[in-house]
Amino acid sequence: MFPQQALLCFAIGLSLGAQPVPEVTSSGKDRTALGITIYHNNLAMIRETRSVELPVGIVQVAFADVAANINPKHPN
Repeated sequence: MFPQQALLCFAIGLSLGAQPVPEVTSSGKDRTALGITIYHNNLAMIRETRSVELPVGIVQVAFADVAANINPKHPN
């Protein structure tokens, strides 16, 4: 990367960081599909599909109405 391009990327990053990022909250009402797989060792996999309209640009998405005890890793 040329020094001018690096400086431009840095300046763009600073300007984006200075602006507040809008947040969109997705709740259970956005659910369009739900699937559950139950395994022998007292584990289950829940698959949920949600439809959420996002504005153009960088946005933060918050997921509401999900289980409090989610284990994102599969135990070995």
